[in-house]
Amino acid sequence: MTSSSEPRALPTTWAGVTFRSRHEARWAVFFDHLDLRWDYEPERYTLGTVGGTYLPDFYLPDIGLFAEIKPGLAGDVDPEGVWRWEQFAAAQADNPNGGKVAMFCDRIPDPTKVTETGPPKCYRWFESGVFILGDWHYAWCACPSGDHFDVQYEARGGRIFCGCFRIADDHYRTGDHPRILAAYEAARSERFEGHRRNAA
Repeated sequence: MTSSSEPRALPTTWAGVTFRSRHEARWAVFFDHLDLRWDYEPERYTLGTVGGTYLPDFYLPDIGLFAEIKPGLAGDVDPEGVWRWEQFAAAQADNPNGGKVAMFCDRIPDPTKVTETGPPKCYRWFESGVFILGDWHYAWCACPSGDHFDVQYEARGGRIFCGCFRIADDHYRTGDHPRILAAYEAARSERFEGHRRNAA
């Protein structure tokens, strides 16, 4: 059983934003270290025919990604939150102008355990790692230029659609790109003592 993430009830300030949890703040640190702009809880969405609303934790406009931050074993810990995320992700998938939707479960990965395919794989839904609706084993990766970052299946960086040269070989994986490893380390080690947000 994977340990759950830091308590969600510990409000933490980073870059002038107060997050509901230290776990969410750590992901903001990670995004900043990769120079990815982010908006925290940008907009509440109506869930249409199923009723209710959904408030994504982050939106990353540079890559069109909605990111939900959850503890490990999120399906057990927060089944209602996972269900809302699934409804939102399905609505985005059905919308031709919709964004990508991912859920990051458990703690920020330990960079010493990350390989070219990303952090160690889990074997249970919403246990640990990056999840896309109906799929898992996604990981952060870099494009061939090393200038752009995204989440792709098994960290296949050649699939990133960023305008740089693309590599069609599915064996080209960059989950252990040095900037990604450094961002994981920075996010894990941040003490949250008076830092400001990077200028975008």
